[in-house]
Amino acid sequence: MTITALFLAASAALTLPVGGEGWRKVDVTLEARALDASRTFEANPELEIMQGDRAMPSFVLIAQGADGKRVGRSGSFRNIVWSGEWRPYVRRLWVPPQAKELRLDPGKSCAVRNVRVAASAEKGIAANGDFALGPFNYSGIAGCDRHLCIERGADGRGLFNTCPDGAASTEAMPVRPGKHRIGVRWSNPAKKSLRVHVCFYDAKGAKAGDFVWKPRKADLKKGEKASEWTENAYDFGVPAGVDSLTATFYEGCVESYSVVRTED
Repeated sequence: MTITALFLAASAALTLPVGGEGWRKVDVTLEARALDASRTFEANPELEIMQGDRAMPSFVLIAQGADGKRVGRSGSFRNIVWSGEWRPYVRRLWVPPQAKELRLDPGKSCAVRNVRVAASAEKGIAANGDFALGPFNYSGIAGCDRHLCIERGADGRGLFNTCPDGAASTEAMPVRPGKHRIGVRWSNPAKKSLRVHVCFYDAKGAKAGDFVWKPRKADLKKGEKASEWTENAYDFGVPAGVDSLTATFYEGCVESYSVVRTED
């Protein structure tokens, strides 16, 4: 599956067919630039991303069926365009079984060109759990509740900060019934634990169960200094009939997360 398109427009949407069957992990690479550079991160490095801020230049990528309607729970989070100059972007996402095409919409705030869609070489369950694609490529994130900041980590990778009262949700990722493990590397100086809400869905996208996990910091012995980052993991079972899951992280800064299958 490889589609290459050369396209430059400020307001027209581009439809990209995707082949294959079942869940497909794809990488969409493109170049984009903001038409109004004064509203970008380059011009405003302290600017936060908030769900209600629609004025920032951005594009969206949506999985849709042959009838042009959105399908599944993936691929609709806005990707902020951070510069008035041409810059490369990557969106890595799971295309759900019902999807036949991807719709790339730059709206009226940015232009895109050199769009390429290809099967991803990365085969993990999470779409971008280590944020290696960088802080301005929001692969793996489906949306936020109240407040979310995308930040640049010390190693140049991205991380997300839900701030004191927000949450960030992952895109849907395919799983099969059986034993799995979810892991997270997180930080919050003000709290001893993070809250993670995992939801299961059947093949039609209907909710099929959920659970809440509260990873905690280790208790410190007298004289020990707390580490900035905490790593936790939790084993869980995916019930029969489940086709995919999402995870929502509340009130913390998340540097990475993972979901792995622990049985064949």
